[in-house]
Amino acid sequence: MYQNKNTTNKVDSITIDKNISVLTNNDIPKELSLNDLKLEDRIIIYTKNSQYYFRVLDPLLRTGIVSGGSFGNKSYKAVLLSAQKDPLEFNSDNVIRLNSKIIFLIQDKNNSITRLFTSPIKTLKLSRKLA
Repeated sequence: MYQNKNTTNKVDSITIDKNISVLTNNDIPKELSLNDLKLEDRIIIYTKNSQYYFRVLDPLLRTGIVSGGSFGNKSYKAVLLSAQKDPLEFNSDNVIRLNSKIIFLIQDKNNSITRLFTSPIKTLKLSRKLA
C-alpha cells in the first residue's frame, strides 16, 4: 500500500511497504547521475514513445534488469551504457538528462548482445530502498 509521507497537498515522496522511497512531483529529477546509482535502485524512464523500468544489480558496472517499452513484460539483463541526444555522440559525464536518449546493451538467452536506443526521455523517476 502506498503511504503519503507529506500531509499537505504537495506530494514530495511516497513510501511503498515501508522500505522503498519513490520520488514524485517536485522531487522528480531533471537529470540523474549514473555514478550515484545504488544496488536495487529502480529507475522508471518515460520516453516519447514508451516506459522502461531498470533495476540496478551492480551500480559500478551499471548492470541490471530492464523491462517495458519494446520488451513488454519480458525482462532482460542489460547494461545502462549512456545517455545522448545524437546517436553518434556519447555522453561522457554519465548523466541521464531529459530529452536525451538511453542506450541499453541487452543480453539475451543465447548471450548475444543487442543495442537498444530509447526515444527522447520525457520524465525520470527513481525509487530507492530506505536505509
